[in-house]
Amino acid sequence: CTDNYQASLEAMDTLIALGHRDIAIIGGKDGSDTSRLRYWGFRTSMENHGIHFDETRNFIGTRYSHQDGYAATKVLLDRNVPFTALYAVSDVMAIGVIRALWDAGKRVPEDISVMGFDRLPLTDYMVPQLSTVQQSVQQMAVRSVDILMDCIERGGTARHETVPYAVKQRESTRRLEG
Repeated sequence: CTDNYQASLEAMDTLIALGHRDIAIIGGKDGSDTSRLRYWGFRTSMENHGIHFDETRNFIGTRYSHQDGYAATKVLLDRNVPFTALYAVSDVMAIGVIRALWDAGKRVPEDISVMGFDRLPLTDYMVPQLSTVQQSVQQMAVRSVDILMDCIERGGTARHETVPYAVKQRESTRRLEG
């Protein structure tokens, strides 16, 4: 798997290095280990940079879908919570986020930067291209099969491995002026 905690922390470090301090997050915290680790990577980065985070205002827990990313973003906008960046813990949600921002008259990244996680191939064709954490899905698949075959053919033991990832800053994020 990907080190979801560390990758999320680095994605937030990237947004913070671009000058963002008011960052909202959708997804994560409860449910799967993946969601929880991505949420806590976000929180740790905020704490490491001394940035106050109000979970009751700037966080919406939701499922991994376009529709739920859209709905969660609408809730954040309806709260009138100021944020310059939004972190969706999956690209699937980020697609809904960008549409909700567009429908609300917000421009990405001019008004709000958006960061996702997964690097779905579809994000290469979005306008703007989504900034995201790129997982090495092919490498995860190859290593999973290798481990499984070792267990089946040679009696090897199951094990957990992490594979490299990269934070890809693309068109959906920008540096804040001033």
